[in-house]
Amino acid sequence: MNGSRQLPNNREAEAAVLGGILLRGVNALNDVIDVISADDFYHPANKAIFEAMSTLAQRNEPIDVITLEAQLRATDTLRLVGGIEALSRLGDRYATSHNITHHADLVRRAAVLRNLAVAASEIAEDAQGDPEDPYQFVDEAEKKIMAVNERGRKTSYVSSRELLLNVFKGITERHKRKNPITGVPTLFTQLDTMTSGLQPGDLIILAARPSMGKTAFALNLCTNACVPQARHRNLPEEERPVLNPILFFSLEMSAESLIERILCAEARVDFSKLRSGQFVEDDFRKLVNAADRISNAKLYVDDQAAPTILEIRARARRFREDKNIFDGNPEQHGMVVVDYLQLCRGGGRFDSREQEISEISRGLKGLAKELKMPVIALSQLNRAVDSRADHRPMLSDLRESGAIEQDADVIMFIYRPERYLSSEASEEERRAVENKSEIIIGKQRNGPIGTVHLTFIKHHTRFENPAPGEV
Repeated sequence: MNGSRQLPNNREAEAAVLGGILLRGVNALNDVIDVISADDFYHPANKAIFEAMSTLAQRNEPIDVITLEAQLRATDTLRLVGGIEALSRLGDRYATSHNITHHADLVRRAAVLRNLAVAASEIAEDAQGDPEDPYQFVDEAEKKIMAVNERGRKTSYVSSRELLLNVFKGITERHKRKNPITGVPTLFTQLDTMTSGLQPGDLIILAARPSMGKTAFALNLCTNACVPQARHRNLPEEERPVLNPILFFSLEMSAESLIERILCAEARVDFSKLRSGQFVEDDFRKLVNAADRISNAKLYVDDQAAPTILEIRARARRFREDKNIFDGNPEQHGMVVVDYLQLCRGGGRFDSREQEISEISRGLKGLAKELKMPVIALSQLNRAVDSRADHRPMLSDLRESGAIEQDADVIMFIYRPERYLSSEASEEERRAVENKSEIIIGKQRNGPIGTVHLTFIKHHTRFENPAPGEV
């Protein structure tokens, strides 16, 4: 920092807080202890006095000029504050402590600005040092700035009365909406019934063996959340699902290939015809109509290969903070999807791949909590599921499963029995499992576990609600 320019501070407010505590003792200290700490005082003398006051309060001793002098003398800071004369002047100067919380807030505000100035200066200085990994440096810089904001917020307990007021406000709003979905809607009826939508702050793991349709199902969840659906056009506006912005990290597939899949699923056009160009005029009309709907959706794709968890978090933060993407609607949660977890990098050196996956898993859970939106991470399953008589996945089938299972709020598996049919299966056996799929909820921290039955239209790469009587 430039030494000729003083950092933000408020000497008068600091003195007013200390004078108020001298007047009213520990009761006044209790009024401000959740607003400020000793580190929020800029002037060393004021900081020393506040620390002495806090020490006296912790020992259940009265706070007055005499006890304060003794405590400052014991810590060899009495001379720093100007002796007992300075303490007496402090008590005489302020005749009331009624505005002490306002004065404490002024001290805190100055401390936040001061900490921000210091952090910005450190970031600028470190940037001049040519960091080895600039992307990790940016992430660390963002965290440093956010830490300043967090230091300005004191955590505190909340009364049951206040909590109940907030809870009933939410209950009343949901009742008015007549909509049981409190998170991002999936539009899969059974799944929404079991989860009430994909909840903000949740890390959702979507796992399956290869060729089960992980990416297809994830894309269906995305388009159901962000693309206007024809079936909702005739609903009153207050009953229509809120459209949610989506950020999709495609680590395996190019962005263009991903959009092709979305287009095929939305248009209900055979994917092989789309890829080969051998489609009829009616198919082209469907593709154009679907493209029009998708182009107006807030769906964003990032297809950089092998990003670190730090890079993912930094980009997701920028996505969440973009006012052109989020319109301020409290029901618009947004969603982040990572396809897939094992293709991420931890961003450091690890003794084992399991340790690296643990770092990635914790990072994604932290991201969900920080941004207050659901984060879906696709994950592989180990081969053990293929060797069992019952091929339905279980939690133990998760590859590098320990940390993933612990961090996840919801774990869903995709199972399609058709995938395990032998070449000798009869026509009757094939018809019995054709297009059938199960979404197995193996873990849900705040809800039931169980199985959701869906229909998988393979040539459209699309999951749908089953027709009545199909299950």
